[in-house]
Amino acid sequence: MKTALVLLRTPFQASIVAKILDQEDVGEFDLLYFTQNNAEEDRYYFNTLTKHARSAAYCHAPVRRFDILGHMDWYRQARSWIRDHGCDLTIMASIDNYIFGAIAYRQIGSELITMDDGTANLFKAAGYYTDRSNRRGRAYRYLLGAYDLSEMKKRISRHYTLHPQFENIVSRDKLRSIQSSPPSPAKADASPITFFIGGPFEEVLTQEQIYRLAAHVRAQPVDYYIKHPREVAPLEIGAPFLDKSGLIAEDAIMRAAAGRPVHLIGWFSSVLFNIGGRATRRTMLLPKDASHNREQAKMAEAVGCETVFL
Repeated sequence: MKTALVLLRTPFQASIVAKILDQEDVGEFDLLYFTQNNAEEDRYYFNTLTKHARSAAYCHAPVRRFDILGHMDWYRQARSWIRDHGCDLTIMASIDNYIFGAIAYRQIGSELITMDDGTANLFKAAGYYTDRSNRRGRAYRYLLGAYDLSEMKKRISRHYTLHPQFENIVSRDKLRSIQSSPPSPAKADASPITFFIGGPFEEVLTQEQIYRLAAHVRAQPVDYYIKHPREVAPLEIGAPFLDKSGLIAEDAIMRAAAGRPVHLIGWFSSVLFNIGGRATRRTMLLPKDASHNREQAKMAEAVGCETVFL
C-alpha cells in the first residue's frame, strides 16, 4: 500500500479525499489543512480525516487586510511541512496556493495527484486556467520556492473529478472519475422540499444583481436557506437557515430531505453540480448582465440544471 501527503483547503475537498485515498490504495497519510474561515464544516471534516491520519495539522489564518500578512500566518504555522516527506503520493487541490506550491515542489520522488476544487476546475474563466499572478504573487512564489501554475499542472500525474464529461486543467488521459454511490430514489408520494444555496454574493455580484436575485428567490417556496461558510450578508428571503451540523451542503441537504424529492435553487454554485442526480430538480439563477453567464448556463444545462436569467 502507498503513503501520501494530503494538502487540503476546503470542507468539500476533505469530503471527497477519502474516496481518492481508497482508489489510490493509500495505507498511511499525513494531512495538512489550511482554512481562512475556521468554519464548523472545516473542523468537522478535518477531525473526521484526522482519525485515520498518521499525522495532521490544522492551520487557521483569517483574512487580513494585507494578504502578505495572511501568507505569513500560514508560513509560520506550516513551516515544518515545507520539506520532502518521502511519500509515494502528494494529493492536493487549490493548486494556486503558494504554501502548497512550495510543499509540492519539494516532494522529489512523489507523484502529484490533484482533485476538483468546486467549479474552478471546470469554468475556463476561473484562475486555474490562466496564471494571473501579479509581480507580488511571483515574488511570493520565488521567496517560498513554489511552483508557478503552469509548472504545477505539468507535474500532475492524475486528476480526480466528479465531472469527467467536462474539460479540466489536465489532458483527458490524466482524468480519473471519483467513484460515488448511486442516488437513492425519492419517495414518489412525498412532497418536494426546496433549498436555496447561499454564497459570498458580494464578492462576485453587484448590489443591483444581488437585489434582483433576492427578489426572485423571495417569490419561491423555499423551505431552507443553505448558508455558505464565507457568506457574511445572507439574502433576506424569509426562509430559515438549515442547521448543517458541520456537514457540507450536499450531505446536509440529503440528510434534511430524508427521502423527499429535492429542489435546489442557487447562483453558479458548485453544490448544484456536485449533488447531481441526488436532487430531483436544480435551478440556476444567473444575472442577465453578468460576464460569462452564457458559458455558465451552458455548463449548468449540460449537467441537467434549469437556468433562469434575472
